[in-house]
Amino acid sequence: MLSGFAIDAVGHRTTFLLLGLSAVAAIVLMLHKPAMPQPAPGSRETAGEKRRIADLWRIRGLRRAFVASAVLSMAWDLFTFVVPIHGTRLGLSASVIGLILGCFGGAIFLVRLILPLMVHRLREWPLLIGAMVATGTAMLVFPLLSSVPLLMLTAFLLGLAIGGTQPMIMAVLYNAAPAGRGGEVVGVRTFLLNLTQAGMPLLFGIAGSALGMTPVFWVMTAILLAGSAYSARR
Repeated sequence: MLSGFAIDAVGHRTTFLLLGLSAVAAIVLMLHKPAMPQPAPGSRETAGEKRRIADLWRIRGLRRAFVASAVLSMAWDLFTFVVPIHGTRLGLSASVIGLILGCFGGAIFLVRLILPLMVHRLREWPLLIGAMVATGTAMLVFPLLSSVPLLMLTAFLLGLAIGGTQPMIMAVLYNAAPAGRGGEVVGVRTFLLNLTQAGMPLLFGIAGSALGMTPVFWVMTAILLAGSAYSARR
């Protein structure tokens, strides 16, 4: 939201300089009080034990969690990447586009506040599957909207659906990880997230230039629904 208002007020170049101040603040904080992580008890590898990443993929619970994590990450990246393009094509200002993305981010903040109250009453997998279905539904209707209030509302609902999934996926991964291999599991998930973050914007841009934004949203809807169907399999 601040970026959108800053673009309209002082231009793109100054906005980038302002955003850079957050990185400078983080560097100053780390230099002032560096944090040295300590190894977790019992996390050392047993001598002579052979560990293969492929073994993790053979564990069905982990495989389902990896797929769900990758699919939801793709949806998150698509939304933040395409909304400015879609908004510009609708003739919206940077401030309005920032408000739409702000509704998305605000919903993520809100859902993570109430998430602890939900997980004690519901299991992780039904919530994850429901989140994929709800996210896919929001992706289906979003490119058809042109009203700013409806765009903001849909962005907020999408943020509620997708915002609480990352902590739940981490819980599922830790619960399904073999003893002493939690770090490897998180590493595989991080690799998948970085892979989608690096490749998906390129594919989204190519597809959007050739076909328009609406088919890109709908393809993402199909991927989300397929991911939810795969995760629901017993």
